[in-house]
Amino acid sequence: MSDIKIISGKFKNLKLHTPASFEVRPTSVRSRKALFDSLGSFDNLNVIDVCSGVGTLALEAASRGADKVLCLEKNSLHCECIVDNFTRSGFSQFSVEKCDVTKYTKYDIFGADVIFADPPYRDSAQVFANLAANKSFVKSLNDALLVWEMPAKLEDFMGFGEVELFSQGTLKIFDNVKFLFIKLNGGLV
Repeated sequence: MSDIKIISGKFKNLKLHTPASFEVRPTSVRSRKALFDSLGSFDNLNVIDVCSGVGTLALEAASRGADKVLCLEKNSLHCECIVDNFTRSGFSQFSVEKCDVTKYTKYDIFGADVIFADPPYRDSAQVFANLAANKSFVKSLNDALLVWEMPAKLEDFMGFGEVELFSQGTLKIFDNVKFLFIKLNGGLV
């Protein structure tokens, strides 16, 4: 069991199950609250959570009214925790895909309104570069807002500038955590 809780909405205070060998770095409570408060209502939105960990961002969106949620995660134990956490919440409009997120080819088919991405910081720039080359992912950004949690260390941040997609985004800071916002159709970020 962890100390990670949903901070607002229908599932407020739901404690999330995590694997005993918890290898993920969850978004801090204060930055998560500021981020979600800035995004406003999730009513009737479809959400993809890339590199889901145990589903914290996906569950936070579901708690705040999201209609449908897709979690993409490569770690089997984390996938089991996502299923358990959603099952305990009572939210049934979720699915979990155990996959390499950079090779997933159904981003644009899901019809996401918001895509969260929070890969391990050390891999973040490479995952971003690989997704920028994934046609399905890039096509989905015509309709969806991408919210990418950025690495804290400069050496982990460096590779982003080499990817053209990065220049189309806006960096925002919530409680000392940087997030990259990208929406390709020129919508507000």
